[in-house]
Order: sequence, then C-alpha cells, then structure tokens
Amino acid sequence: MNRRSLFLFVLIIALGGCSSGNDFDADKSSPLRGKFRGGAADNLQNAFRKIHEEYSESVVSIYTLRLVRQPTHPLFNHPLFRYYFGRQTPGRPKTQTGLGTGFLISKDGYICTNYHVIKAMTRVMAKVAGKVYPARVVGADARTDIALLKIEGSGFRPVYFGDSDNSRVGDWAIAIGNPFGLDRTFTVGVISALARSKVDKAGGSYIQTDASINPGNSGGPLINLDGEVIGVNRMIYSRSGGSLGIGFAIPINQARIVLNRLRNSGS
Repeated sequence: MNRRSLFLFVLIIALGGCSSGNDFDADKSSPLRGKFRGGAADNLQNAFRKIHEEYSESVVSIYTLRLVRQPTHPLFNHPLFRYYFGRQTPGRPKTQTGLGTGFLISKDGYICTNYHVIKAMTRVMAKVAGKVYPARVVGADARTDIALLKIEGSGFRPVYFGDSDNSRVGDWAIAIGNPFGLDRTFTVGVISALARSKVDKAGGSYIQTDASINPGNSGGPLINLDGEVIGVNRMIYSRSGGSLGIGFAIPINQARIVLNRLRNSGS
C-alpha cells in the first residue's frame, strides 16, 4: 500500500467510515414504550420492585453441613472377626451439605425456617446481605416443621408479619428464596387454595400457591402485595423434583404461635 492509499484509509476511519454498531433494526425504540406507564400494570411492576428491595436484607440463605460416619461391614462385628483382628473403627466421616431459606423476624437476629432444613445437621450457617454468620438452633418442632435460629449481631432488618386469615384465593403471592443455591430468587404467582389439608402425614393446613418453589426455597417467606409475610414455604408437589406450580406454605398465623413457644421454651 503506497502512502496515498494509506492516507485515504486512515482518513476514512477518522471520519467514521466504519459502522458505529447502531445500525441494527432492533436498536429502534419500541412503539409500546411509555404507553402502559402510569397504569395498573406499571403500578404492579413497581410494587414487585419495592417488595424485592424491602426484603433484600431480610431473606436469609441457609447452608448446612453434616458429618456422617461410614458404617463398617457387618462382618467386622462378628465375634470371631473381633477375636482375631480386634474391634474395627467406623470409616472416615462423609460430609453432607444442604441448603434452604429463612427470614429474619427480629432486629437481634432471630430467624424462622423449616425444621427439615436443619434437621440432624452438624453446622448451620446463615447468609445475610452477603455476609455469612454461624447460626444456633434455638428450638425446633418436627410436627409443624418450624425451626427458630439465632445469629449474633444487631440492626438486622426483620420482615413484616401479615394476617394469613385475611388471605383469599386469587391474591398475589410472592416467594423469595434460595432454590438450588441461587439466593434471593424472586418468583410471583397467586394463592391457588387455602386450608389445603391431607397433603402430608402431619395433617397440617396449608396455603397453596403457584409461585415457583423449588428445592432450596424451603423455609422462605410467602409474601402478599402489601409486603407482608403470610406463609412459610414448606414443600412442593412434584414428579420430577422441580416446580410444577403446586407449592404449599405454612400460614404465618400458625407459624407465629410455634415461633413464640420455641423462643420461650425451645420446644
């Protein structure tokens, strides 16, 4: 390339001869922009955003750990084997991990979650606003599947309790949790049924919702459009292990009774 050609090439680039990258048809503004702003849909969207912001430091991701010793072979316990080789110690401990969700119910670090989230666990950790705290089990109730945890600290942001007796089928329902370890996942649905019974052996009465609930959501809050907790997400109906749009939450009015007893007596 001679000097003249090189000069023209540099001049074309300097004058913007190459595309700026804004020539795609998709770069044009949508004809719907602003048409639905200020209406009911926009207000609902803003409500969801506000609830997410309000609960960003109130919903807790729970991580658990348990050490399980590997059993020895039954032959090792035979008297003849012991006679010749002595008593054999169990195998090396195996680490099992789990996850779930909880939510703060006091400024000094009390947390509500499900009993099955922390059942038989060696160690429980709670992640609050990006910081991990060791959590102590204050008390738990297997029948109602409610557990009360405590982390050390102050100035935490608790949730707001609602009145689950005032909930109605068709009301908006919001679940925030830690499904598959994806913390602070926000899903929306409606209340599908109230006082749903005969869904477990304990014979509890549950709020049914189609808000997406998956493994790891257990113990998280079910929230109404007023930003109030109306239930504790407990379980799902599923043939695959994933959400099929049928989830069940413990009504918060029931959970509060258990939580108060656990705080006062531990059982």
